[in-house]
Amino acid sequence: MTNKSVFRQILETGCAVLALGVVPVVAAHADEAKAPGQWSDSIKVSAYVDGGVTGATRKSSDGKNFGRAYDDVASGDLNQATLTIARAFDPAATDYDIGFKIQGSYGSDLRYARVTHEFSNLARTDRNQFGVTEFNINAHTPWLTEGGTDVKVGRFTAPEGVETFDPTNNNFYSHSYIYNYAVPTLATGLLVTNHTTSLVDLYLGLDTGINASVDHGLAHSGNGAFPAITGGVGLNLMGGDLAVVGLTHIGAETPTQAINTGFVSAPTGTDSTKQYRESSDITTVWKVTKQLTLSNDLNWVHDDAIASNGVKVKDANAYGIAQYIAYALTDEVTVAGRGEWFRDGKGVFVFQSGNNSDFIGGEAGQLPTSTRSVTSGRTTNYGALTLGVNYKPALGLDHPSALTIRPEVRYDDALNGAKPFGGNKAKSDQMTVGVDAILQF
Repeated sequence: MTNKSVFRQILETGCAVLALGVVPVVAAHADEAKAPGQWSDSIKVSAYVDGGVTGATRKSSDGKNFGRAYDDVASGDLNQATLTIARAFDPAATDYDIGFKIQGSYGSDLRYARVTHEFSNLARTDRNQFGVTEFNINAHTPWLTEGGTDVKVGRFTAPEGVETFDPTNNNFYSHSYIYNYAVPTLATGLLVTNHTTSLVDLYLGLDTGINASVDHGLAHSGNGAFPAITGGVGLNLMGGDLAVVGLTHIGAETPTQAINTGFVSAPTGTDSTKQYRESSDITTVWKVTKQLTLSNDLNWVHDDAIASNGVKVKDANAYGIAQYIAYALTDEVTVAGRGEWFRDGKGVFVFQSGNNSDFIGGEAGQLPTSTRSVTSGRTTNYGALTLGVNYKPALGLDHPSALTIRPEVRYDDALNGAKPFGGNKAKSDQMTVGVDAILQF
């Protein structure tokens, strides 16, 4: 598929959904909307560059840090150079308001957060790759309830989990096991949020699958199955200081190509449209004081048929919990900690990509091209403790957080005696020290 056809399908999909009611209704109330000059004045262009380095005590002979995405190699990285053009609607709006977001990113992070089958001719085997992470229209409407309903159509970062693709929203350079392997990263489709009361939000969405393109329109990209479904509820408590969001994403994530190529060793006639993955996540963020924030991620993921080193594994489960603490010592310095326990029940979710293409290729159902693309292959209980600092020096610029430096030290241990770290060294634990810098424009 060409890039031109990908964009055409994105636009056609978005426009088709919008034609069901979003745009006509907004247009019908154009007299109530903001004046064109005001609307265009609220469009913002921003950018950031994030780069860092990680060193490990148990790296393999090829420099790989097992169980890590994004910071998976003990070397320096240009993680992201990201440009965003956006107009956010007013969250306090009581009538119609419309916005959009277009975001493109280049760097090593795109090896793990790029849509399948998109820009595949732009050297997808290179360490630094390009991807469109946001391409959506979002609107607030006064529909259904007093709080109204928000509608988002297009491509957007998935709403599950504490951590995000945007590093400016995270306290750590490295990511949790939950973020790397258990929750969706990008979604292309539709997400509706109804503000049922001041305390309760309801979520419902349809998308083409985890990191999936629009090969079959809004149907699941990998096999043409019914679109994946996101649903859940959010609670806004203690005057907004405590937020709890519980979401479940369900879809037939096994691509037909995975069966045809033998990537998933399945019986003849296996119907890929009935091999489901369910990921449920509860995210809690509590602003205890102005300085102290506590966050928690509670996750369970199940896959009917997932591949482990080319072998189909039935009914694989993983579950985990990650606890975060952040305390602002000053306006410039925040100290942070993260403790995580993650059980990979059959050793198939936590994955090391031996090269720059096998992670996204695997999501598309393609055979791995590196012998170093492996899972642990056995039940593994991962424990991880990360300590870090966010330093935002005052540079005298217009942007108050123009520069953020994030040093961290992290210790990982396979708590049940498994030895997934260190490649052929086969070690049960690993310590890494990393630091990155984010420059915002």
